[in-house]
Amino acid sequence: MINGLDFKNKRFLILSREMHLPVDKKETLDQLLKQNQTLYKASLLKEQLLDIMDETNVETVMNRLTKWKQNVEESTLKEYDSLVKTLEHYLHGVHNYFKHHITNSGSEGLFWP
Repeated sequence: MINGLDFKNKRFLILSREMHLPVDKKETLDQLLKQNQTLYKASLLKEQLLDIMDETNVETVMNRLTKWKQNVEESTLKEYDSLVKTLEHYLHGVHNYFKHHITNSGSEGLFWP
């Protein structure tokens, strides 16, 4: 317990998208984030990335992803490093998804053992 706030059983709340939370849950989340700077940074980065994924313009997405990667580096949160590395590795595919809004998930499903 930190300053009267119990982090136990708050995982769903922390992982939920803030815009989908009811007001009382947003207040609880805000209180939790105020108590933990690392959690606050991680939550901001999560919300930024989810907002980027809602974009429809490919140039906007790519520009915002570049800025997001800079934000991750500045945050010094090592937990996001593997995600950034994966995004960089598949950046061409990410670009194509936002350009054409087509994935290969159907074919992946056909050949999965």
